Amino acid sequence: TICRYYALPLRKLHEEFASQGIEFQGVFPNARSTRQQIRDFKAKYEIPFELGLDFESKARKLNASVTPDVFILDQTIKYYIQAG
Repeated sequence: TICRYYALPLRKLHEEFASQGIEFQGVFPNARSTRQQIRDFKAKYEIPFELGLDFESKARKLNASVTPDVFILDQTIKYYIQAG
């Protein structure tokens, strides 16, 4: 199943910082996740930013674990915070 525990905190962060030009993006590296599941998750938890499958292997490049991870990246893709 897709983790729902980060939905509210990330939605609140988006509300606070999106107007400052900070981009939010959610990726799902789990091969079992479907586009429909992601759309349903986005609607159910009112996620205001883009969610999608991780076709570019972004999670693997950042060494994301199996449990949900959150990364804060700058424009050079250097990450400052990893929470999971």
